[in-house]
Amino acid sequence: DAKGAQFAGFANSVLGEVKGVQFAGYANYAGKITGAQGAGFLNIAMDTVTGAQMSGFANYAHNSHKGFQGAGFMNVVRGDATGLYYAGFTNLASGHVNGFQGSGFFNGAQKGVKGVQLAGFGNYSMGRVEGAQLSGFFNFAKALKGVQVGFINYTDSIESGVMIGFLSYAKNGYHHF
Repeated sequence: DAKGAQFAGFANSVLGEVKGVQFAGYANYAGKITGAQGAGFLNIAMDTVTGAQMSGFANYAHNSHKGFQGAGFMNVVRGDATGLYYAGFTNLASGHVNGFQGSGFFNGAQKGVKGVQLAGFGNYSMGRVEGAQLSGFFNFAKALKGVQVGFINYTDSIESGVMIGFLSYAKNGYHHF
């Protein structure tokens, strides 16, 4: 375990918990993070993260993440993601997303979204979306309670809300020609 701050020109590695900050020119690796990781290329947490991960390329949290992830390319959370997630290319969460996912290309949430997904190309949620999916091309939600705005929008069912786009389809919605 490490408490305080770690600074390295190349990389930091802690197998246990980091309570504080890790800053490295290239990469940071830790078991659990309570604090922040900042790296020029990559941050990895093999357990939960409570705090921030910021990198030039990618951030990875093996379990849940609460806080902020900002990366030039991608953010990955293998559990629930709560907070703000910004990436130049993509954000992916295996669990629920509570907060904001913003990317230049694609956002994905396996178990649902309560908040906003904003992407240049597309948004995806295999669960319920409570909030908004906003994209340049497509949005997909298992169930929708909110709004989808994109060229193509799809949901299995609309609990409440609206779909705005060139082609919007609700599988179990109102069908009238």
